[in-house]
Amino acid sequence: MQKRPMNADSKMNELPWLRLSVVTALCIMLVTISFGALAIEPRAHLLAELATDPKGIFCLVVFLLSYVLVISEEKTQLRKSKPVMLGAGIIWLVIAYAAPQYGVNKEQLHKAINHGLDEYSSLLLFLLCAMTYISVLNKTNVFASMRSWLVSLGLSYGQLFWVTGLITFFLSPIADNLTTALVMGSVVLAIGVHKPTFVSVTMVNIVCGTNAGGAFSPFGDITTLMVWQSGQVEFSQFFSLFIPALVTYLIPCLIMSFFVPSGVPMPMKEHTAMARGGKRTIFLGLLSITMAITFEQFLGLPPFMGMMMGMSLLMFLTYHLRRTRVDGEPKYDIFEDVRSAEWDTLLFFFGSCLVLAL
Repeated sequence: MQKRPMNADSKMNELPWLRLSVVTALCIMLVTISFGALAIEPRAHLLAELATDPKGIFCLVVFLLSYVLVISEEKTQLRKSKPVMLGAGIIWLVIAYAAPQYGVNKEQLHKAINHGLDEYSSLLLFLLCAMTYISVLNKTNVFASMRSWLVSLGLSYGQLFWVTGLITFFLSPIADNLTTALVMGSVVLAIGVHKPTFVSVTMVNIVCGTNAGGAFSPFGDITTLMVWQSGQVEFSQFFSLFIPALVTYLIPCLIMSFFVPSGVPMPMKEHTAMARGGKRTIFLGLLSITMAITFEQFLGLPPFMGMMMGMSLLMFLTYHLRRTRVDGEPKYDIFEDVRSAEWDTLLFFFGSCLVLAL
């Protein structure tokens, strides 16, 4: 019997109720956070009144519909930033219209929006720097060389299951969970091209590893990054989550390991070497993270200042690489890497931060 090619997106599309449950839970969580934040603000009475006002209910419906469209991106091919930005604009229009009747003046409205804008600008600059580094690392074949190295080890499928999972768990706190999942996912696809069972089980393991590993680091997830940058949690406090995160990863990993097929993958003929500048880019990336931490811990500066300073160093490095380039090397242009950042994601967080500013 012929095996059908595996497709994770098609699997999720077969479970629309699961997708809807996820977005509903997310919406409830965000609304709860927003309502809780308003409780300590002078405009708390506005929120309390809007909760039973038709205008407030309308805002909640707009919010829910926006995130339903986000989850439906694979079906509709509508980028997630579009409904969230539109939804945030509509909600704030309704809030501005209703504010006078609840005694909320323009100054308070501006303060609320500017608070959300401050949160977003810090997040934008931090993520933009991180995404630029990822783009340059990809251009210098850092991730491709890691994939070639793993394949060349000659490990069995069971060993590769554990190795890729543990690398994912410890890489996610540094490179963020989305990037780590994409990188390690490409590794798994290359290794298990003839073993769909291995690919499916290991992909789930990678998702578990990225989410668990990203929980004990400010850099591992957008949520932890926002919490850290807002000063809610100190950098060192995240490490108290290491043991719970490790246990959260190891338990499902141990269960899934029994379903990994036996055997050894076929060796790959191709070998990708790291391009010139790759090691220096890794060093500057780690230096940027170190500066972000030290700037915040010892100087009281926001973390994005350290990241942006690190990005300036990357600019000088790519300038040097471009001036000394030889045939066959990548054409380094740092502003092309900035343009290649995931702007859809960055604009998505713009809409989300403005909604959370409520």
